[in-house]
Amino acid sequence: MIRINELIPVATVNKTHGIHGELSVTVDTDVVLGKGSCLITPVDGIPVPFFVSSIRQRNTDTYLITIDGVDSDVKAAEFTGATFYADPSIIPDDPDSDGEDGEDSQGFYASMIIGSELLDTVGSLVGTVVDIDDSTQNVLMIVKRSDGVEVMIPLAADLITEFNPGNRSIVMDIPAGLLDMQ
Repeated sequence: MIRINELIPVATVNKTHGIHGELSVTVDTDVVLGKGSCLITPVDGIPVPFFVSSIRQRNTDTYLITIDGVDSDVKAAEFTGATFYADPSIIPDDPDSDGEDGEDSQGFYASMIIGSELLDTVGSLVGTVVDIDDSTQNVLMIVKRSDGVEVMIPLAADLITEFNPGNRSIVMDIPAGLLDMQ
């Protein structure tokens, strides 16, 4: 049985394109998609696999795709705003990576971290990782707390005590006072 929590979000459907069922999707830059790739999205609450029947790149992270069984703009419109998930194996595993293309210094890809729950070492929920800021030398996780406030936490190997991509959780030894400073 397919479980969404064991998959990673890889693409978001922006809108339909044309009348033949084509979808404009924003794809995580870490992901390699091609004809025949399996994308999974919940339909009526049940994870359903769909296979890419055609794909063409529109710009850096936007693709126009068609999926098997969707051959009209009416059928395609049902996917607008949907998130497509995939097995983590479609993300390339490059142990020699130098940190380019979205991989951080620990060998994690942003798509593996975004959406994960961040816990402190006593098991208290800090929040959910909503984005990664890699615009500076110090990579930061942007974490949305339950009160809606977004905080920035350094994504540093020495702070992470546990990372479980299967259940989408990260346990960190967060320095005292860091959450209060923001």
